[in-house]
Amino acid sequence: MVCLAAASFLFATTGAIIRVLSADVVTEVVVFYRNAVGLVLFVPVLLRFGLAYFKTEKIGIHLFRSLAGMSAMYAFFYAIAHYSLADAMLFVYASPVFVPVFAHFMLGEKVGGKHYGIALLGLAGIAIVFQPGAGIWSMLGIGLLCTFMSATAFVVVRKLSFTEPAERVVFYFTLFGTAISVIPMFWVEQSLTTQNLGLLVLVGLLTTTAQWFLSRGYGYAPAGKIAPVSYLTVVLAGIYGWLFWDEVPTLLAIVGYGVVFVAILLTIPREKTAASESPSA
Repeated sequence: MVCLAAASFLFATTGAIIRVLSADVVTEVVVFYRNAVGLVLFVPVLLRFGLAYFKTEKIGIHLFRSLAGMSAMYAFFYAIAHYSLADAMLFVYASPVFVPVFAHFMLGEKVGGKHYGIALLGLAGIAIVFQPGAGIWSMLGIGLLCTFMSATAFVVVRKLSFTEPAERVVFYFTLFGTAISVIPMFWVEQSLTTQNLGLLVLVGLLTTTAQWFLSRGYGYAPAGKIAPVSYLTVVLAGIYGWLFWDEVPTLLAIVGYGVVFVAILLTIPREKTAASESPSA
């Protein structure tokens, strides 16, 4: 749980930095630097452990995780630039509501029919936050892409954590992420100031560290049990948004945040239920 709390703080802080960058730097550039810096940071790890340590028989799963994660990242960074900070974070951190359902199909984990109802409750909470009106469908489209791809990536990280160390999981994500995100750089024109470069490097540093904590956290506990801790990022993002951008959510939005959080809490199995679903039962 400590690993997940640390990841939440780092992700919220990174979101605030990306919001600052978004005034001058396009999303494609931020995504590339986030991954490229993360890859460079792994050079000392490569030297320490050697290339043999990163040899894997799960390369296809690593690639799939990277594709899902990168899709979520592009949508997420776009949301940070165009929505309130807390709303953008909601798209990512509502994803635990869908993790049990995705884990059922992808990992064969046992879930009850209630989880489908909980997923619908989570969708309702998101809809309440973004209140029907002009542009609602485009906003939800981008946001739900982020949500569903994040849920997919989280489940794949869970699967990888059974056999892969956290360093290897993060390494392949940054490696494939850099390869994917360099493609738009061939046609994006962007001039960067020294301050921009410094913040971009910081984004790469913080997110890589957060991903490491996230990988550790998902290795220690079932996805459904650690989900509420991840939602702390939305709260922290809301505080950042209020402090630095005077972003104050409406009462209806607060209700929506609450509905999503309740949905997340409902994904946590009670001890009795967990025992009845254990392999020995």
